[in-house]
Amino acid sequence: MRISKLTFAAILLASTLTAAAADWQPICKPNALDGWTSKPELNHWSAKDGVITGANTPKKKGSVLWSEAEFGDFILETDVRFSGTIDSGIFVKGGRYQVNLGISSSLKKDMTCSIYAPKDKRGKYPGLAEGIPELWKQDDWNAVRIQAKGKHIIVSVNGTQVLDYETVALEKKGPIGLQVHAGHHMKVEFRNVRVKVTG
Repeated sequence: MRISKLTFAAILLASTLTAAAADWQPICKPNALDGWTSKPELNHWSAKDGVITGANTPKKKGSVLWSEAEFGDFILETDVRFSGTIDSGIFVKGGRYQVNLGISSSLKKDMTCSIYAPKDKRGKYPGLAEGIPELWKQDDWNAVRIQAKGKHIIVSVNGTQVLDYETVALEKKGPIGLQVHAGHHMKVEFRNVRVKVTG
């Protein structure tokens, strides 16, 4: 049986799209935190309808929800939503580098999508995101994309790159962390959390 060029192209496109989709690993189950770990006595984290929620306790103790899996070079995509004053972030390959979300507790200003990395000895926030006030949708979902590539952390918000920071010592491999900062009454939500391993 002969296959027309048009049919062959359609089959090839479908195969390519299937393979591309298979490269992404969802790391958030609809109603469970399987694949994540945190200190159970703090009880900051919950999952429902595919949304991971971090909310501080009345005593305002902080917590980090860590992925059980460790990643080398990767791309992380997630939607993020929060309201009011929060201090949160996404850790990249362990605790040395964080993509900040919300108001910095130390600087008292919005440092969303900037890099918190005091161990680099270039200041607390050595990588500054650009264009956040124009791109970030308050009280709504925002698409955040983080790429760890070699020594670089590259961040995009709602389809626009806002930061490319060359680190001093990004680990070759490590977990992803979601943070609830101590000292704040706050809530932050993450949905459609997925990772593509690139190296």
